[in-house]
Amino acid sequence: MPYSLATFDAADISRMSSKAVGGLASRQITGLLPEQMAGFTPVQIAALQPAQVGALTPSQYATLSADQIKAIGSLQFSALTPDTMATLSPDQVSALSRGQAKSLTTTQIASLSAQ
Repeated sequence: MPYSLATFDAADISRMSSKAVGGLASRQITGLLPEQMAGFTPVQIAALQPAQVGALTPSQYATLSADQIKAIGSLQFSALTPDTMATLSPDQVSALSRGQAKSLTTTQIASLSAQ
């Protein structure tokens, strides 16, 4: 049974190994608070599986820094829903790498242009 992250603060999250982060259940990811999301390092973000990235809520994405956004792999990025894409700030969109931008579907792109 997965352990609870409810008592973890950003510093605790930042000390997790990439392997531990990659092993989190989607329901654990969805339950993270914005202040906990701030603790993820780019290396940890890169370790997330597409299903984990897809489990992040729009409000969680809204709290990610440009460096955290850049760390999301192209395959992982394709898991974002249009609703989530629509919550990205202009700074977050500007942080997209060429590979991330190329991986966007037409539906994801349409949700960005709605901003």
